[in-house]
Amino acid sequence: MAEALLEERRPLEGFEVGGDQVHVASAPLAEAFTVTLPAGGARGELPEIGQSTIISGWLVMGVGAARWLVVSRQEPTSPISDVLRACVPDGAEDIAITSQSDGIVPLTLEGPLATDVLTRLVSIDLDQIADGGVVTTLIEHMTVTLARVSRTDFILIGASSTAEDFAHAVSTAVNTVQSINARN
Repeated sequence: MAEALLEERRPLEGFEVGGDQVHVASAPLAEAFTVTLPAGGARGELPEIGQSTIISGWLVMGVGAARWLVVSRQEPTSPISDVLRACVPDGAEDIAITSQSDGIVPLTLEGPLATDVLTRLVSIDLDQIADGGVVTTLIEHMTVTLARVSRTDFILIGASSTAEDFAHAVSTAVNTVQSINARN
């Protein structure tokens, strides 16, 4: 009987496109969770909707009413429980923590032309998103969480079920912006 070999591979692992002015790569996501508190419950130090903060090496993004997406861009230095202890008020009950690690695909978008690339992809005013800001938007037909780390550094998080379409849309925009920039 033949043996079967199963190899775990994250969608878009090793994906990379761009150059000096703009660079997109699959983020080395170690883990991701959603944290949900009961409606009306105290949120402690968790960021407001549309904001993010870094706690114990985790990027914590306010993505909805009493809901946060917590991701690690590298191997976490502390467990998710440390993040919750730092954020959630003592005595908080009915907290739901759900792993999203196999359901999302993060991309990093960096460089001086990053906003030009995003302008081709999303229909929001990027100037209205401050550093640390988070929005949920569409890229083509796909829902994406966009976190602005700095003026030229973004994290885009899409669903793993549409990973190839997501990567195609982003890489097409990168190639278009690079071509326009090379002509100027």
